[in-house]
Amino acid sequence: MWFAEKYDKTYLLIFLRTIGVHTFAHPFPTMVSSKKEDGTMKETPSKRYFLVTAMCGHVGKLRYVPVNFAVRAGNASEAAQLTKTFPRVKKHRKDAILECVEITHEQYLIQRNVNRQNPYLNAKCKADVGADEAFIESIERIERKGRKEKRPLSMKYRAWKAEGRYLARAHCGGE
Repeated sequence: MWFAEKYDKTYLLIFLRTIGVHTFAHPFPTMVSSKKEDGTMKETPSKRYFLVTAMCGHVGKLRYVPVNFAVRAGNASEAAQLTKTFPRVKKHRKDAILECVEITHEQYLIQRNVNRQNPYLNAKCKADVGADEAFIESIERIERKGRKEKRPLSMKYRAWKAEGRYLARAHCGGE
């Protein structure tokens, strides 16, 4: 802001109030350096680090690949919601997040580097994904819970079939 350098903060606040701006974010937010004096990164106290295991897709119907993502968020539910927005994650499933664990900053950085080298997450086309045999072995099947078994054949159908009322197509022809 050009006027922040030229005028004092109090004059700016008085000017904003005179033109009718009464509710606004403070024009001079406190600047917090993201690096320590020794050059290392400083951890922010409001954000924590999580390792979120999610179901990733595009590997077939009722199949998924579990992938660990390193996420920085305020709490575990925020981390899970943020992970559902990542590419390749099955977004429309209630059980897309398999696990969410809090980790340290060092583990966070290690997992991010692992994900950068993961061929599945860096694949540009289907052929890139299919070329990795270790990836194909990691595919798991989604277990359906609470699904009913198929109904058994009705008694009437079984009786008619025993009588020969249902004939195979080969016998229905003019042969």
